[in-house]
Amino acid sequence: MKPVMREAKVEGNKDWPEWMVMGSVTMAEAARRMAQWKYNFSKEKKTPKTLRILVREQDGSGKEFPFDVEAKVTFNVTCLRGDE
Repeated sequence: MKPVMREAKVEGNKDWPEWMVMGSVTMAEAARRMAQWKYNFSKEKKTPKTLRILVREQDGSGKEFPFDVEAKVTFNVTCLRGDE
């Protein structure tokens, strides 16, 4: 059985309007990966809080599925030296 490959893009992104292959993952994971890519490599100073991501399968059907992804940065710190 051939794996289902998914592609994604940020809706309205002028810097990178092309579809990017996200791999053989769920549609929600493809949307999350695309939002993370946009956050990490954006030329804009501020990334919008919510991104509209379009996801499709590479089967050529052309059917796109929209996802709203809330982008936020969190830092979780775990002390490894005891009970601090």
